[in-house]
Amino acid sequence: MMRVPTGVPGLDAILGGGIPRGNIVLLYGGPGSGKTTLALQFLYRAVIEHGENTLYVSVEEKKSRIYERFTPLGFKLEEAERAGRFHFLDATPIRVLGEEQLQTASKFPVSGIITRIKELVTRNKITRIAIDPLTILSLMYEKPYERRQMLYELFTKLSDMGVTTLMVAEMRESSARRTIEVEEYLADGIISLRTLMSRNALIRVLQVEKMRGAEVDIQPRPYTISKNGIVVHSDETIFV
Repeated sequence: MMRVPTGVPGLDAILGGGIPRGNIVLLYGGPGSGKTTLALQFLYRAVIEHGENTLYVSVEEKKSRIYERFTPLGFKLEEAERAGRFHFLDATPIRVLGEEQLQTASKFPVSGIITRIKELVTRNKITRIAIDPLTILSLMYEKPYERRQMLYELFTKLSDMGVTTLMVAEMRESSARRTIEVEEYLADGIISLRTLMSRNALIRVLQVEKMRGAEVDIQPRPYTISKNGIVVHSDETIFV
């Protein structure tokens, strides 16, 4: 199976060479963990290093805010967009529905977003997608069966497109007694970003919890957020 290099130093070593092409991977993390940084790094490095066409689907932040936040990390997203390599889809609920309709909507029309994603993928020969965050879409569905139906449709249609996808989501409850969410069954892979106490100090830790089609290192490994993005220290061990 072909692998997609992530563009994140150290992460490919954990993944045995990269993410299997076409996989849909959940990227979990709490506030400030670097979820969006990793997702954009995954897309931007593909543009710069491999000449791929990529798509960022924002369900929360405006394009101007994203570009402003990540320019200091060397992510020249506006320049990549002008070159036709990086594409930005504003899928925020207020943008899709409008403020008045959003206040009365019982659920979010994810099928419209899927149609737009498919159009962009086909027209621009996109190979990688990041959806950020999946959590916002899920919160738009109050009834569990509607939420499950939405997630199944989203995962199935993305899988049919054959693109490699990162879906950003807020960190779940860390307890072993936590409920396993439906998206965890649907996803091909799960990568978590969290903070642990090690030797009386807080450290950032990345763990690949599963990855279909790949033998991976499931041990938690420390990572840092540098001026150039995320770096995973794949040869270091965590001592709790």
